[in-house]
Amino acid sequence: MENRFKIDSFEKLTKAANFYLEESFKYVNDILTEDLKKLVIIEQLKDVKFNDEDKKLIEEANIPVGSIDFLRSEKRIIHFLTVETLNKILNAHEVNIKLQSERKKIPKSHIIENIQILGHIVNLALFIEVLTNRHLLFLNHTGNIDNFIYNQLSEGKILNIIIFICRPEIEANSIKLDYIKHLFSYRNKAVHHTPKNSKELSVKVSDLIKILNQVIKLIELYEKREKFSEYKFSRKVIFEKEHFMDKWF
Repeated sequence: MENRFKIDSFEKLTKAANFYLEESFKYVNDILTEDLKKLVIIEQLKDVKFNDEDKKLIEEANIPVGSIDFLRSEKRIIHFLTVETLNKILNAHEVNIKLQSERKKIPKSHIIENIQILGHIVNLALFIEVLTNRHLLFLNHTGNIDNFIYNQLSEGKILNIIIFICRPEIEANSIKLDYIKHLFSYRNKAVHHTPKNSKELSVKVSDLIKILNQVIKLIELYEKREKFSEYKFSRKVIFEKEHFMDKWF
């Protein structure tokens, strides 16, 4: 039986992988730019204390504390501070702009909670999914799996496909997938953005680095088998990883 998909399928999957990879790292750089600003401003604001008059004004303002009442109210603490305290906050923001150019490093223990992490996670997971589907198609075209097996696998869960592809390496303990599993767990939480999942969608930088390391290993495995004449995706991930590591950490 002939393969269902021809060369254009490989080309489309390759273009999609490039797109998702580029988008993924755009989000990372935007995230870390914003997080650096926050880290610096928090450092500056830690010395700003509410004075007795601030506390009195806030108490008299009767700002709602219940979730729904607060969301319906236009009252915010910033509206009920003294000029003295507001000037201190303003000064901290002005200092923040200067310090951003001086402090360019973020600790690897930093936890990313920025909403844009959704964009990074989803695009990185899609990048892996597309290349895995491309490799599955490669296995079909090279006769390693027949059309029946291909059809059954291609309709299954992506982690199951990866495990099928990497089974010899997993059994030989030469490849790990635990952090790739974390990536797809994050992806599922991102696309099912419930209140519970939104609280759990925070990623430690050190874990993100481990995810990228396993992504590189997985893609290198695909490339070793495929031997396609193209600029290697593993090199692209390595380049992007090294770039953001040098810039931010």
